Amino acid sequence: MRSPITLLLPLLLGLLAATLARAEVAVPTALADWTGWVQHQQEYRACPLLLGKAGQSREDFVCAWPGSLQIDADADGARFAQTWSVQAASAVPLPGDDRHWPLAVAVDGQAMAVVKHPNTGHPVLWLKVGSHRVTGVLRWQERPASITLDAAVAMVTLTVDGKSVFPIQRDASALWLGRAEAGVREADSLDVQVFRLLHDVIPQRLVTVVRLKVSGKGREETLSQVLPADFVPVALSGGLTARYEADGSLQVQLRPGSHELVLTARASRPLAALTIPAASAPWPNQEVWSYQPMPSLRVTDASGAAQIDPNLAEVPTGWRSLPAFAMTAATRLQVNERSRGLSDQDQNRLSLRRELWLDFAGGGWTGKDQISGSLLRDWRLDLKPPYQLLRADENGLAALVTAGAEPGWTGVEVRDRELRLSASTRLAMVTGALPLTGWQHPFESVSTLLHLPPAYELIAAPGADRAAQSWLDRWNLLDVFIAALIGFLCVLAFGRLAALLPVAYLLLSWHLPDAPKLSLLAAVGLALATAELVRNQRLARWLQRASQLAAIVLVVVAVPFAAQQIRQALHPQLEAAG
Repeated sequence: MRSPITLLLPLLLGLLAATLARAEVAVPTALADWTGWVQHQQEYRACPLLLGKAGQSREDFVCAWPGSLQIDADADGARFAQTWSVQAASAVPLPGDDRHWPLAVAVDGQAMAVVKHPNTGHPVLWLKVGSHRVTGVLRWQERPASITLDAAVAMVTLTVDGKSVFPIQRDASALWLGRAEAGVREADSLDVQVFRLLHDVIPQRLVTVVRLKVSGKGREETLSQVLPADFVPVALSGGLTARYEADGSLQVQLRPGSHELVLTARASRPLAALTIPAASAPWPNQEVWSYQPMPSLRVTDASGAAQIDPNLAEVPTGWRSLPAFAMTAATRLQVNERSRGLSDQDQNRLSLRRELWLDFAGGGWTGKDQISGSLLRDWRLDLKPPYQLLRADENGLAALVTAGAEPGWTGVEVRDRELRLSASTRLAMVTGALPLTGWQHPFESVSTLLHLPPAYELIAAPGADRAAQSWLDRWNLLDVFIAALIGFLCVLAFGRLAALLPVAYLLLSWHLPDAPKLSLLAAVGLALATAELVRNQRLARWLQRASQLAAIVLVVVAVPFAAQQIRQALHPQLEAAG
């Protein structure tokens, strides 16, 4: 419990510091008329600045100073009154919340509207500059154990059923009233459920979730010995005010309803067997434990206690994929170690996506590598010649490139298990086989995208599973059949030696856009048919006309194509991308 003086002291210090630091600033006569315009929506800057604040936002200033809050509570409701000193228009907090909304609120005797604070949702009242007296009431069917009260209101005078209450009990946002005496009072009861998660990390971590179902009046309860032996508490959180004591007990301020507390602890030494603590009522005789192994450290499993269905046991949602055990005082949870560290089957699962740009002069390649996946071992990645690592960044942060274990190797040290590495590389032009990756690490998949300057063509990529844009991979069965047919007809029409020229043309230009192919087939085929059918004069005459027409079509198609090829040969940069 914090006294009003303790809560008020920081505000007094802030006000004193701001008052001492503030000095009147002389405004030039020419700018005096602009004072109101400059201060529009910035009036709070004339308020005292809190000690240690930068003064960048309204929250750094105190523009509304609260006086003493008087609350008179009984079985039907509560009446409250408070004075406020306001230096700039401000929203001042009122006691209450959505369940107990302040009613009949008046400022200096005049009714005023109460609105919700946009961030907290609590009731607030907008007041103008000056000193004001605020009054109002709260209504309820049964007096609650506590009411919501903003922590900024430090001085409170509380009367319950006509009796003055001192010292008062309050936490960060609640003022405790206690239960009203009634003819039939709800019995005080407390039901406790305990769920634990043992995480096999270093050191072992135990997360304890305590579910509390409370009825009766607001009160303080002691839960004794909440942690097993050899565990040290690390963090405590939840919906109730609680404190972990040196003797291992947990002091909890209870209020009616369902609540959860989460206690995180670490083991003080490696534990192979665990038991539940010897606690007394209301702590339950049975707990539900879940076990989460850490295979990257060691391969383990848990046994020794009866295994149960985590869904039926209603363990926390995030634990339901893990094995669950029913633990009692007579059972022990045994942690069985199968192996330590990574096995031979535990390998990194990485993939490489590479892009390479060929220099215009053909002297070398500039590359960009994207390495992604899960890293379990080998926390250094090295690149060997002919590749050279120029720069790298890991998950968006620059990484230091250093020399590797062998001469010419360059690489980086990585830290994150989920790797996202981007690297810039340089590759000098080499003859013969090109190393697939250059990285001294196996990859599950590798993809390479080549960017070639104008006048370059990828003939083939032996060793790759697929090179869809290479000259060799673009040939399909239909292309081979038609090209072979045209070549065969050229041999029949012109002879073997003379047919070498059209055959070479077919091989080099077959996949070029606008290359004459079908027109060449028609022209050669009709010319050959005309020469063979000279006996039938009428048919030969029609074939000759068709042959001449096909030749004309071939010329019409071939001339623009030839002009385009000559232009690109002289000026390769005119070649269309892709």
